[in-house]
Amino acid sequence: MLREKTRPKGEDLIGQEEPSGLARAELAFFQTAHGITLGAELCAMVECDSEQAVVAALGIGGALGLTLSLVPTQDGITQGHALLLNSGTAWGFGNGVLAGIALDIEGSEYAGLLAGSQLAGLGAGALIWDLAEPTAGEVSMANSGGLWAGFLTFLIHAANEFDAEESTVAWSVLFAADLGIAGGAALSQNYPMSRGRTFVIDSGGILGFLIGIGTYIFIEPDVQSATAFSVMGILGTVTGLGTATYLTRNWDVEETGDFSANWGVSPTDGGALLSVGGSF
Repeated sequence: MLREKTRPKGEDLIGQEEPSGLARAELAFFQTAHGITLGAELCAMVECDSEQAVVAALGIGGALGLTLSLVPTQDGITQGHALLLNSGTAWGFGNGVLAGIALDIEGSEYAGLLAGSQLAGLGAGALIWDLAEPTAGEVSMANSGGLWAGFLTFLIHAANEFDAEESTVAWSVLFAADLGIAGGAALSQNYPMSRGRTFVIDSGGILGFLIGIGTYIFIEPDVQSATAFSVMGILGTVTGLGTATYLTRNWDVEETGDFSANWGVSPTDGGALLSVGGSF
């Protein structure tokens, strides 16, 4: 069984997580898709020569992914644990894609690189859980850091009209994303937040990007300058992320759980008066 560890009872609300069926379902769904993907990559590596072989590889991969995610988690799994395993898999795939572009490989070699990267990412997620037991909010902050660092690096290259070599672009986006993951993880230790708040902040970044490029398009409908277009996207994204972060500063207000309530009934000439009082 996957081992779930108990956090101190006095920890704040953001850090309190219990095993849930939803987390287990998320893990099962994602790892089933992961298994199917691995099946497709295996077929590409060995060059499956029939439709039956392809279908068998996809089916077996999906079944293994589902089984290996459900059987070890019969006692449950926390949101943070499930999200960490799924995120490690996804980032492994992303790193594999970018590394393949940078190395200019294709075919069975590319499929092998992707499969290895995904499994390495999954293994890294399992190792990090044993070492740090991050919450879903902490994992989400790391994911957001990687996502936006990689995206902004790509926009910087776009602003420079992709003057650099394709391999340079790919490597820089890959390293920026990985550094962003590390930065987000480190930041989460000093500024913890919930998974929900990270979703809102990410939404602010997306909206900011659209407003930024939309402003440029309204001014210059023909998009004469890729540099100006990308710069507006960068400014919009950064502004959106910053604004959303500020506006959600009270999103995760700690709840102490210290409250009391009482009620009473007082007779009156016309009947009775019900009163309710409490402190929160």
